[in-house]
Amino acid sequence: MSEEEMVDANGNEEGSMEFQDPARNCLGVRIQGIMTDIIGYLSDEKEGHRFVLENPAEIHYKKEENAPEGQFKIVFVPCCPSSNGVLYIPYGNLNYIFDVKDDIKAEYEDKFRHTLTNVSKSKQYQG
Repeated sequence: MSEEEMVDANGNEEGSMEFQDPARNCLGVRIQGIMTDIIGYLSDEKEGHRFVLENPAEIHYKKEENAPEGQFKIVFVPCCPSSNGVLYIPYGNLNYIFDVKDDIKAEYEDKFRHTLTNVSKSKQYQG
């Protein structure tokens, strides 16, 4: 296991956090300007002085019609849907990082793929 140093918004060392594989570290984050929690694969790009968040999804909760009181369905909405599925976050714009609950993480890893902007053109049939 490697160990990556975490920095706060001012660039000061804040301690350390163990990453098994930085490129595939599924975590939750809160980014300045976005008022919902976001889940994705977070890595640190020290050369660019930024974090890289792949496959980002906003975590939303939807109340089902006949669900018991206090029970909600988890809904994943693409974060920045016009992107190709990668967000670059300067160190100062990341408010906090958190471990996602196991059930939310499992559903995200199983079901969510970011909307990609690559579209294939359909064939033009001429008669």
